[in-house]
Amino acid sequence: MIELLPAHTSELLALWGAAVSSGLAGIKIWETFWKDRVRLASTYSLTDQDGEPHTITVANLSSLPVQISSAELYWVPNFLSFPRRSPSSATPDHFFTETFKIDGHDAHSFEFADQDKFSWDYKTTDGRKLYLYLHVFGRPSPVRLLVYDPERWGRGRWRRLAKTFSRFP
Repeated sequence: MIELLPAHTSELLALWGAAVSSGLAGIKIWETFWKDRVRLASTYSLTDQDGEPHTITVANLSSLPVQISSAELYWVPNFLSFPRRSPSSATPDHFFTETFKIDGHDAHSFEFADQDKFSWDYKTTDGRKLYLYLHVFGRPSPVRLLVYDPERWGRGRWRRLAKTFSRFP
């Protein structure tokens, strides 16, 4: 009988098949759990000028559309912040109770103008961060997005100052 493949060649083909099938299984797991998940990000524009509104923009970074039932804005105390332990609402009573949809790779802006503007002075932000809670249909708990961290700017300023006086670039 004529042997078409040597013994070690069939073992190499078996190893090749196992590697290819494992790679394809890894790609399928990545597509299912990481690629097709909803990813939201936020940015802000807070101002003290009269007539200019506070603007908070929520961007949908995924390709899936997101249906949102309501949005709430809270000043949440930092971890172990003893003077103020409970979050305080910054959302006006009549604001953002309607459902809206953010399409894939799109954004939605919230504007707080005139009487809806919230305070963001030092006394309000002391030991707190501004979070936006989005109630998404199909999720048991709201999505929590960090909007404004007053300490982030100060840390960045310190890093720039330290980099200026550093001997190393």
